Amino acid sequence: MHSHRRRAILMGVLATALMPALSVAQSSRRPIRFIVPSGPGGGADTFARLFAAHMSESMGQPIVIENVPGAGGIVGADRVAKSAPDGHTVLWGINPIATMIPALQKLSYSPDELQPVTIVVSNVYVWLASPDLAAKDMAQLISLAKAKPRQLAYASTGVGSAAHLGGALIEHQAGVEMLHVPFKNTGIAELMGGQVQLKMEPLGSAVPLIKAGRLRALAVTSARRLAALPDVPAVAETLPGYEVAGWHGIWVPAGSPTAAVELLQKEFLKAVANSDIRKRLADVGAQPVGSSSEEMKQRIARELAQWTRVIRERNIRAE
Repeated sequence: MHSHRRRAILMGVLATALMPALSVAQSSRRPIRFIVPSGPGGGADTFARLFAAHMSESMGQPIVIENVPGAGGIVGADRVAKSAPDGHTVLWGINPIATMIPALQKLSYSPDELQPVTIVVSNVYVWLASPDLAAKDMAQLISLAKAKPRQLAYASTGVGSAAHLGGALIEHQAGVEMLHVPFKNTGIAELMGGQVQLKMEPLGSAVPLIKAGRLRALAVTSARRLAALPDVPAVAETLPGYEVAGWHGIWVPAGSPTAAVELLQKEFLKAVANSDIRKRLADVGAQPVGSSSEEMKQRIARELAQWTRVIRERNIRAE
């Protein structure tokens, strides 16, 4: 009887001692949430799902995608900023969230509430023109814009979007006035229909339109020409210093455990180095990156300063 009682007491002590370890193990198996601040099927959603599938297998841990669209990504970013800093909530965001929109409007959260982890994917854009546009290159476009102020219209997905500010940067550097026309969709159908004459489009979706002869490539937004479009000049050949890049970055709520953040960064860098992921990115004209958190912070600061200057000088206001 006494031996049974001693055994029961011993088992109770052991169970109590093991509780913290069990709690940590159960916590590590909790799903990690990737908050994607746009709808299903877009570039951010596609990339996030590609990485999540690889990382879930690598980490032995479920990763779920939550699409939280709205306000150019700010609704989703706000969700992450206000989430518990426990290492289980991740923002898969695009650069306007940190480098363009904060220069344009007051946010519902402080940027300091989000901690940069790494930049995972980068892509450049192509300035597309409707087939009947008289200008055949960027120099001719600028001459035409000077001759016809505010008559050349360029499309975007909204005020403060990359396509809008990419056009504003041309106006800023070239000293011209064009007409910005925001659409709720991509604006590509309107460009092909001749309702607008120009649109800055991501490389991956621009190349098929160019190859099909539906739209014409005027220039790429990278600092130099691209291997994918070797005959298309860079805007910088006409406007030195012009460069617009899109990128996808990872943030977590500020104050997240250092060990959890370091693990996430390590796993994202492993995914960036994966040959299958690199091939899938190349297929859509995107480039793998894999930066340190400090490099990400520096890039945000640099681009935020640039867009703040352009927004102020062009007197751009949120709708």
